Amino acid sequence: MKKRSLALLLAVCMAFAAVITPATAAFEFKDFPDVSSDAWYYDCVGWLSALEIVNGDTDGYFYPDRPIKRSEFLKMISIATELVASPTPLRGVHWAEPSWLMCVENGLLDYNGENIIPLDFDALEQYITRYEMAVIISNAMESVMMENTVEISSPEVAITDYSSVPEGYRGYVEQAYGKGVITGFTDGSFGGDETLTRAQASMAVYRLLWNNERVEPEFDYTVIEKEEPVAPEIVPDGTPFAVYVQENGLLNAYGRPSSALCEMLFGSEYKNYFTSAADAGDYIVDVEVPVWRINSAGQKYSTTAWLQVHKLVANDVVGIFTAIFNDPEQFPIQSVGGARYSDTLRHSWGCAIDINPTQNAYGYYSNGSLVCSVGEGWWPGSNEYSITADGSVVRAFEAYGWGWGGQGYSSGWYDYMHFSIMPSGG
Repeated sequence: MKKRSLALLLAVCMAFAAVITPATAAFEFKDFPDVSSDAWYYDCVGWLSALEIVNGDTDGYFYPDRPIKRSEFLKMISIATELVASPTPLRGVHWAEPSWLMCVENGLLDYNGENIIPLDFDALEQYITRYEMAVIISNAMESVMMENTVEISSPEVAITDYSSVPEGYRGYVEQAYGKGVITGFTDGSFGGDETLTRAQASMAVYRLLWNNERVEPEFDYTVIEKEEPVAPEIVPDGTPFAVYVQENGLLNAYGRPSSALCEMLFGSEYKNYFTSAADAGDYIVDVEVPVWRINSAGQKYSTTAWLQVHKLVANDVVGIFTAIFNDPEQFPIQSVGGARYSDTLRHSWGCAIDINPTQNAYGYYSNGSLVCSVGEGWWPGSNEYSITADGSVVRAFEAYGWGWGGQGYSSGWYDYMHFSIMPSGG
């Protein structure tokens, strides 16, 4: 098959990458004594330093041939792709933890369903391999920059050491090669087990951002065009909104809504959260739901509670709480919260709910103990207000397509109070 132009492949890219180009942007290169003007990496180091994506050492040298640590590369890529700061509290594991969280929560560290780099001080201090770089770069192109993917016709010809590339890495390496972000060594090999140098890392990020600096492949490949999900104008009767969203592919695993979903939730394909109640307007509504509570004598009694949610999930939320109320468990709900605007995630959409936060904490485990950031703990089976994994609350939300944060996130945090329209409860 004939080669396809990279212009087709890169139809969708980062906004600032499309505006700022090496030919037109007015930025000042930093002067590194060990980066000569005739070095192959001069331009990429220059532009990345001008944007403060890379910096030299404390002595003013860049050290282009020095291996780069995983932590350093994560900081580079999180700045370069302009990832939004994570709302997840820090554990204090490593100085690069904020960058690690941003990369995890945007899918950049996803290696076949697992995080390719764990949140561990020693792990983050290790030098990054070229295989790991290919995973992160490929994920950035697909999940953050929303580029099309490619299929290389004969990868074993394009990459001379392809037969030795582990199966799990092959797809990532092919994407990076096929899009011209990496070219391998002069003999055509990739050398994935080798560590990445600071100069090589800079070139990979440079080509990631500036499409015109990518290398047109000298082998046959096919562009796999993305199909933007198109939402019908009306959600079918009887279909829970979360189920409808998931079945139509309107929300990816990392919580990134399609333009169709943004149009439905926020009234614009260019908007993906509400900043305040005033901003949300009549998209957010008050709903009254039946709940069980416990009085001072330890007896359960029925009453109602009010919460704010998006109008598209309002009927589902009433159905969820009615199912919880009618279940023989009679789970007591001491407090419940819906829409709020402290971050850009599902609560700011009106599509997330917290129940009994004091007894269903948000935190992480250390040496087998739950370290709480919000709430006081989680005592399933021994505290009536704590949500159990197989109890009526989780079952009711699950029936409407909502996920529970008590399953745990890829970041290592657990949110036992939290439910959302994402299957993960994110």
